[in-house]
Amino acid sequence: MKAKSIKLLVLILLNTLFLNYLIAQEQKEQAIKYNVDENGKLFWNRKLPVYLRIGSSPSDTGLILKSEVTKAYSNPYYFDAEGKHNFRTRWATDQQTKKMIEPAIEVIWEVYADGIAPKSNINFKNSGSFLVGNKAFFGDSLSIEITANDENSGIALVYYSLNGEDYKIYSSPFNINKEGAQIIKYYAVDKVGNVEKANEKIFNIDITPPKTFYNITGIANGNIIAISTKIYLSSEDSISGVAKTFFRIDDTPEQTYVKGNYIPINQLKDGDHNLYYYSIDKVGNKEVENIVPFYLDLTAPIVASDILGDRYVLGEKVFFSGRTKMKLTAVDNKSGVEDIIYSVDEGEFIKYDQPFYLPNVPGIHIVKYYATDKMKNNSESGAAKYEKYKHVVSRVYVDLSGPNLGYNIIGPTYRARDTLFISKKTAIKFTATDLESGLQFISYSLDKEPDEKTYSEPISINEDGYHQIVYYGYDNVKNRNRSEIFVYVDGTGPEIKFNYSIVPQGYKDNLPVYPQHVTLYLGATDQIIGAKEIFYSINNTPEKKYALSISGFNKGAINTVNIRALDLLGNETVLELKFYVE
Repeated sequence: MKAKSIKLLVLILLNTLFLNYLIAQEQKEQAIKYNVDENGKLFWNRKLPVYLRIGSSPSDTGLILKSEVTKAYSNPYYFDAEGKHNFRTRWATDQQTKKMIEPAIEVIWEVYADGIAPKSNINFKNSGSFLVGNKAFFGDSLSIEITANDENSGIALVYYSLNGEDYKIYSSPFNINKEGAQIIKYYAVDKVGNVEKANEKIFNIDITPPKTFYNITGIANGNIIAISTKIYLSSEDSISGVAKTFFRIDDTPEQTYVKGNYIPINQLKDGDHNLYYYSIDKVGNKEVENIVPFYLDLTAPIVASDILGDRYVLGEKVFFSGRTKMKLTAVDNKSGVEDIIYSVDEGEFIKYDQPFYLPNVPGIHIVKYYATDKMKNNSESGAAKYEKYKHVVSRVYVDLSGPNLGYNIIGPTYRARDTLFISKKTAIKFTATDLESGLQFISYSLDKEPDEKTYSEPISINEDGYHQIVYYGYDNVKNRNRSEIFVYVDGTGPEIKFNYSIVPQGYKDNLPVYPQHVTLYLGATDQIIGAKEIFYSINNTPEKKYALSISGFNKGAINTVNIRALDLLGNETVLELKFYVE
């Protein structure tokens, strides 16, 4: 989990807890009272009024004393300060003789005024802890102890509320094993009903160990790595954060991992090894030790090629586009790579420094390459230098051109005025061929649509009018060719015209009435490409092609003429005429 996401999660949890606090139960109501302790001391809450009563015996209810001089302040009277107060007389008298005691002494009645709330304190025990700023974090088995102190009447009760729950009476330390943000409120009440303002502590509990991950950069093949490969560790803890990460390889002493550094492997021997690692967080949660086996390969240089850009493999053939580059990489598990050398089409061997294009000539190209290490094992000059190493050979076909495009029209067409007219029934079939890397797909767009559609079957256009169709062919290395077709879609049949040789002689059953010698004349017009022919049928007789006129209708009956007109694209219009012949 990223640090930003962790902070957001903690913030959401804290906001939720604060919302619960807004609706949590208030502090318990407490009665204001007085209390006599085990030693007979009288403690009086300063908020309570004081009335002095005088009686002649312990059981006598007596009378409330009244003041003639300070009536406004005597009944009731309130203690003016905290602590011990004395009610006194100047002279003590002997209880038997009722005479004053000599030497004179005072008689004192003691009352202890208590108007100060107690104070409580919270202690976190039995857990690792971590403090950053004003944020506190604790680990597993956290025990919470609440202590309270009152200087006068003493502690009566201690209350606490955890995460918005109702207040409970505290009696002994308790544990919290719920992970995440916590809020505890607590307060104390003394024996005369003074209530402390609730204290609040916000803290976090982290009982989940951190997680540590390893990352291998450089040359690797599964669990096989080279001497130049770097192994990094990264760790995360969603609450308190990571304190330390430790690692060791095989039976070597454990070491503290320094963030950003890689784990040294240059002293290892060729062969199998194990990497052990774990982390602890800032409150002491320890991760279970992870084990990653790997094999350190200290063999001679290995050269590999990579392709940057479009490529397509068909059997043993590899196709490049003109935009494709070849990238060469090499590793050496001992001394390291000194140089990579390559040659194209039997040309001079040159030093490789960056990905390169193959010649801009279509056809097969041969690339040879090898690497030398830093131990100068290839120090000989001349041809022998190249014979000491096996050349790696790549045969690549460079494809620079896109597919050849074409189309076929299936169905009615008509060309006039340099325009290709088609009907809604006409289908357009696109074709494409590529003799190099091969056709990948055909796409098209209609009337300048921004997105291309993948072509799968012949298309028809259902909207009358002028249309532009752009179609594309892509080969397997993404070379593209483009072509376009302009058509006019005519999906409307001709307009049928008709005329009788005589005006109606009247109407019968809402039908015009004509004499037997009436003649019917037909015509058709088409505003787009023109009418082609007209067919008709009288009273369900076989259809005939219209020539000049129609006559010979049935006398004394209703005659029905069905007319069908076609334009040059085969678009059809039909019309039915009904009339009465006398």
